[in-house]
Amino acid sequence: MRAAIASTPGALLDDDARLLDVLAAEGLLGEDLRRIVEREHATGTTSLEDVLLEMGVSDPATLARLAGGARTVDLDDEAFVPDARAVACLDAAVARRFRVVPLAFERAAGQADDEDRATLVLASAGVADLPRRDAIVRALPPTLTVRWCVATGSGVARALARCHGAPLGLADIVADCDAGAGGDAIARLVDAVLSEAVTRGASDIHLSPEERFIRVRLRVDGVLVGLRVLQRRHLDALTVRIKVLAGADIAETRRPQDGRFTRHVHGRPVDFRFSSFPLRTGENLVLRVLERRRSPPSIDDLVPESGARVALRALMHRPDGLVVVCGPTGAGKSTTLYALLGERDTEALNVMTLEDPVEHPAVGVRQAGIDAARGLDYAAGVRALLRQDPDVLLIGEVRDAASCAMALRAAMTGHLVLTTVHASDAVSAIGRLRELGAEPGLLADVLTGVVAQRLLRLRCTHCDGRGDRDGVPCARCAGSTFGGRRAVLETLTLTPGLRRRLRAADDGESLTEVAIAEGHVPLRDRARRWVRDGVTTEAELDRVFGPPTPVPRDAVSGA
Repeated sequence: MRAAIASTPGALLDDDARLLDVLAAEGLLGEDLRRIVEREHATGTTSLEDVLLEMGVSDPATLARLAGGARTVDLDDEAFVPDARAVACLDAAVARRFRVVPLAFERAAGQADDEDRATLVLASAGVADLPRRDAIVRALPPTLTVRWCVATGSGVARALARCHGAPLGLADIVADCDAGAGGDAIARLVDAVLSEAVTRGASDIHLSPEERFIRVRLRVDGVLVGLRVLQRRHLDALTVRIKVLAGADIAETRRPQDGRFTRHVHGRPVDFRFSSFPLRTGENLVLRVLERRRSPPSIDDLVPESGARVALRALMHRPDGLVVVCGPTGAGKSTTLYALLGERDTEALNVMTLEDPVEHPAVGVRQAGIDAARGLDYAAGVRALLRQDPDVLLIGEVRDAASCAMALRAAMTGHLVLTTVHASDAVSAIGRLRELGAEPGLLADVLTGVVAQRLLRLRCTHCDGRGDRDGVPCARCAGSTFGGRRAVLETLTLTPGLRRRLRAADDGESLTEVAIAEGHVPLRDRARRWVRDGVTTEAELDRVFGPPTPVPRDAVSGA
């Protein structure tokens, strides 16, 4: 299957200045920001398009639209097959260096099959980086003319791997390490593991030392899956390499350490958060994979049900109040918080966050991380933020009485406050806030709604959840029967009836009865609808929520 090339309407961009002119004309680039973009591009090593994307000026779809006659091409399709003769026209090292893919030859009607007189179609992640394009053209046979297409950075990286072989072959690098190759092999092994984690969409990488080997696993869609088993003798070298990347102390092996580093994977920067913990068998290493989003997710991206989207937007269109998102660790609470923030105008409002740590940089949002070593915890941080004239506050977590009191104070004084707590469902979150010292009357006044959520794996649509196609393991889900995850949410809006019960300090069972009587659907019941519709499975429901609690026999009989 060859990549589909489609024409894109609009003016052809001749140079970088033209692209900036078009962005300005569309209202995406003001005069001051343009000067900053030009300076960043002039003093950096990345293309103009990468600068625009990193600074949040535009998104890949908009840049592709503004590319005009350059046309766009989808290289993310796994079935894409390049024209071998076109690939041979450009040296592999040049193609990788400039991130460009020869696609095919185009000939005019009636033109002879002569490669020297044909037009070579090239795909690049950039749309107007003329110096880079000039260097590429100089590396081609001089008789060739060139036509450019626009592709995503990830698509170009995948296509290059198909054209020239992946530069990071994990199995081959492991074999080099086992054969006694030097430190360079260990560095390549670490990069290969990072690359594989990003390719599979993993959220975490685990390197766990056993008595005689090292187990390498990836957390994909919330479940740990094995990647490789490495020889135990590689442990020290792997640990040192990762600690060097993360800026940790390589000599310290008896205390936990944390760190962070950034690597370019598939042509885009990816952040990795590092944690080491000393075990009896050696240091256990975990890396959290934090891909930088070009634009934050929206409520439409996260929530398929229209009724749920309406309820969430209603919470965010209030000028003040407290909105709480709850769920266990890894349930996607932070992603939901940023989707909610996306409903507010960050240009007209002062939106500030206090997180532990800041995982996803967001343009237009003033973000800060807590620093307990310097006395900046959640309570002290919120107290300081209230002096920064905020309109909207995102507090990463309410975890003790002091931070709970400050969150309530911020909501009570006219701010819209978003935060999280660890609780199993929406009503339990209210109980958790009361345990942390929130007075029922005050909570009834300032709490506007609670969102509870879980992440459920979805049945693979490629193999219809069977795990194979004609006896061959499914290429999409690798036989797991699942493909991707989605958040199932319940949104509990504080109605007058619930406020009266909360103000009277009623227990959670009473609050649940009122909510259900008013039409509220509990979280597990919402998830069960997905099972009924074939979106997920009963086994996945039990994995995430636990098996259903059996009903006592005497309750059924009415005894």
